[in-house]
Parts: sequence; C-alpha cells; structure tokens
Amino acid sequence: MFNGEYQVVVNGPFTTSAEQAVLINGQTEVNFIVTPYARIEASAVASGKTVTVTYSVEATSPEFSISEVYGYWNFAPGIDNSGNNYAEKVTVNETSGIIVFDLGNSMVFQSNEYKISDNGNKVYFRVGAKTEGVINYSETIELAL
Repeated sequence: MFNGEYQVVVNGPFTTSAEQAVLINGQTEVNFIVTPYARIEASAVASGKTVTVTYSVEATSPEFSISEVYGYWNFAPGIDNSGNNYAEKVTVNETSGIIVFDLGNSMVFQSNEYKISDNGNKVYFRVGAKTEGVINYSETIELAL
C-alpha cells in the first residue's frame, strides 16, 4: 500500500463487519475487533501415523446454530474448506469430541509422502465449524510424524 488515508472494511465469518479509516505512513499496524460465530479449541497428538484431534466448538451466541464440524489435514500449513487447501476432510455433527486420521492407510498421505518427508515429516491439522452458513476455524496445528 502507498502512504495515504484508506477506508478499510473487513468482512469474514464474523457477526458484524469491521470498518475503520486508516492513515498509512510507512509501516502501520491496525487492529480490528470482531466476533466470530463460533470459537474453536483444538489439539492433536500423533502415535506413529495415526493422529487424534481433540476439539471443542462453542457458538458465541445462543442464537447461533452449529450445523457441521470439520476436521482437516494437509501437507502444507494453509488449511481451509477450499478444495485445494486440504488433503482430506472429515465431517462430524458433534460440537466436541475427537477426530482420528489414520494417515498410514490414507492413499492421499501415501501419494504425497515425498512432500511430507521433504518438509521434515510435518503435517498440519485444523478444525472448522459451520455456523449460520459460514465457517470459523481453529488455529492450525503442526505435527512432525
């Protein structure tokens, strides 16, 4: 961006959009306060090539309905619901629990094992929750297998 004044609007899977006038003059940091439709906590542990993701999803308002929960893995850290941004996806309806990925028996894992090995055997996991028609995500979890 060039120095100057901008009107910045942030739209996303939030209960409201955020809008702010921003004066850019060199390096500028701007923070927007937004509320997601759902908050997601997730952790993952590996035992060999089996990964167990433990998760909990909570709607930020009792008015919001969580319709689906997704577990994803990928061989790159960028993970979202776009078909090119996950290797495999599991859909569940429970708002808390575990999702198990048996990567040792996954054809997708096996066909991409050379990429994973070249990246220090790192594999990435994330949980998403569809709430009010949009998807919020957990932090991405990196594991070395």
